Amino acid sequence: MIKFAVRSPSANANSITTVGLSLLRLERSDMSAFDLTVQPHLLTVLGRRLPSPQVHFARKTVSVVNARWDLRDKTLLKAAAMSSWRCLYITAGQQVWSNPADLQTCLSAFVSGLRGIGLQWAAAPPPELLRVEASNPSAAISQKLHELAMKKPSMLLVIIPAYNNISIYNAVKYSCDIQEGVLCQCVVDSKFAKQQIQYYVNVGLNMNLKLGGVNRSIPDSNSGTISPEKTMFVGLDVTHPSPGSTSSAPSVASIVSSIDRTLGQWPAAIRVQEARKEMITDLTELFQGQLKLWRRKTRILPANLIVFSRF
Repeated sequence: MIKFAVRSPSANANSITTVGLSLLRLERSDMSAFDLTVQPHLLTVLGRRLPSPQVHFARKTVSVVNARWDLRDKTLLKAAAMSSWRCLYITAGQQVWSNPADLQTCLSAFVSGLRGIGLQWAAAPPPELLRVEASNPSAAISQKLHELAMKKPSMLLVIIPAYNNISIYNAVKYSCDIQEGVLCQCVVDSKFAKQQIQYYVNVGLNMNLKLGGVNRSIPDSNSGTISPEKTMFVGLDVTHPSPGSTSSAPSVASIVSSIDRTLGQWPAAIRVQEARKEMITDLTELFQGQLKLWRRKTRILPANLIVFSRF
């Protein structure tokens, strides 16, 4: 449905001025009796293109071209350190790496790519292998991740199969996020094996954020009249149960906000509440939590709040 709805502006304009006029019967000759005439073309209005904001890294500021920029020769604004990490390769059938040395080579290339953007990453550890049944992987994954979590790593890199991986991914996230409380980053084996530096760097950006780092910011000169140093940006939303959910399924209220001038970290918080209720029940508590995060980082409260909400 989404792919069907995605059309170019010119295609939409053509449909409006041709099929649209016909469907609405706006081309009928008897409309002239009421002195009504619909022009068969769209209005033309003046517009302007706003300049794209620049992106600020540790030692360079780059311009955005077509919503893209290149990370080559760039260092992250605040790179996290990774002194201890582990790698787990989970397979449910045919392995991408039949030789552990080949996987170790990919891990070394991964570390090299991360160091290239300023991440202080320890050398790649020997990877561990776990074979599971794709239909019921939870118990084996939970046990293995518990063993790894006991070693107190800063982060787990978990490599999962490219296909039939939903149950494996869910088991990994449940074990790491809920049972063990350890940070993890999942990657797909087929992509990781290609040793593409750009892919490794994109994965590293996610890991840096999870470790509290800041990838980039925008220069103060691009902020206009809004000062990020004094302004906290907040997003609010409520997600309701899907039509097929049980009658007891709750709605989920969430909040996300910036916590300093870099706009680089956006911690979130959620609460469950009465189903189908659009207003957030615990809004005060959620807001207070985000304000405390801002004050903890900056030692003062924000002077301004800009809130984005769809209710």
